[in-house]
Amino acid sequence: MYVFAVLSNPELPLDLTEDRYNQITRREYPYVRTGSDGKPRHYALCPECQNPVQLVNRSVSSTESTTLYAKHFKISLEGLANYDQDAYDDCQLANPHRLDAKTRRKTGNKTNKIKVIFSKYIDIVVNYAESMTGIKLSDTIIEQMISDFCKSKGHEYRAVSEHNIPLAFVYMTEAKSFYGCNVSRMIADFINKGSKNFSAISFKNSSRHYIKRKERAFQSELKFFFSGHTIPKNEQDNSEYAYLYIIETRKGIPPESSPVLLKKKIMLSTSKFGNDINRRERLHQMVKSNMK
Repeated sequence: MYVFAVLSNPELPLDLTEDRYNQITRREYPYVRTGSDGKPRHYALCPECQNPVQLVNRSVSSTESTTLYAKHFKISLEGLANYDQDAYDDCQLANPHRLDAKTRRKTGNKTNKIKVIFSKYIDIVVNYAESMTGIKLSDTIIEQMISDFCKSKGHEYRAVSEHNIPLAFVYMTEAKSFYGCNVSRMIADFINKGSKNFSAISFKNSSRHYIKRKERAFQSELKFFFSGHTIPKNEQDNSEYAYLYIIETRKGIPPESSPVLLKKKIMLSTSKFGNDINRRERLHQMVKSNMK
């Protein structure tokens, strides 16, 4: 994985680079230790399960790839972390699950934490959904998407962690109409090129486009849905993503015959999402400590 955490904020995912690791850890114990061979070993925490992780390829390549990454270290390290097997087994960064597997975890601290994040930071979740997809969602569609996530009990899915909620949020959405939404220029181009019954027209002096139904096209709908959740192959892979599909349906025509106007890969920066949540909390604390 390409994130790490430290003792002062063990749940905050930090993008892993050698320079950032050096600056934050100060290259000091308990993060840096001497191995049995007399060589330094470099450690940190997993931001999801808080187990120890060891940096691989930090100074000298130890694998065929020269890419720096962090790998779970299944041994307790005094002063840093005690290894917790249950937490490791339930860690999406260590043992990723696909959303379509529908494997669920037991109700407990983790499911409650995901519920709290989803509820408290739903505005950030929606902002990420819009940024990933290029779709500015209407309040009606947002409420329908929230309903889909809650009815599916998304917080119980083994594949959902506190760091990938925006991706899970869109993935658990059933097909939705574009009514009331507007789209990016890229999506607009695909709609204008491939749709028989809709066009995307730009707002004045804006990169956003609204969707207009063509005359006598009242039997058709322009919709979007998500599929194809892909998980990392190993801890050296950082490719968790899904696909956005845009389709044009028509009354009386089976859904499977609906043409696909666009298939777009969407990806989520888990570290950025975690940092945005952390910043929101810091700002709340600033207000709380200053407002009397």
